[in-house]
Amino acid sequence: MDPNTHTTTSPTEQVRVAFGRWVLQRTGVASDEIQETMLIRQGCYCGKRLSCQGFSGVWFVEEGQIKLLGPDGHSYGTVGIAAFMQQSNDSPTQKAA
Repeated sequence: MDPNTHTTTSPTEQVRVAFGRWVLQRTGVASDEIQETMLIRQGCYCGKRLSCQGFSGVWFVEEGQIKLLGPDGHSYGTVGIAAFMQQSNDSPTQKAA
């Protein structure tokens, strides 16, 4: 999946592509290897954890937020999911050589 050209349909796919772009902006390397883990709290679905190249995004679906973490555990902050996806679409991306 090329995060620059992929057409999305579902909210999950849109977040996945935005996360891939976010990682690409930090590493300069595109990757198809985004791992997903469902998050369950007290028996109820609460979101997903996306991981790629050591970076993580913890998407809290009900709260509409994503917490972004670097490979060393550094927090890049928590942002609203709509703003995160818009920033991902607006930011210039580096293409791998």
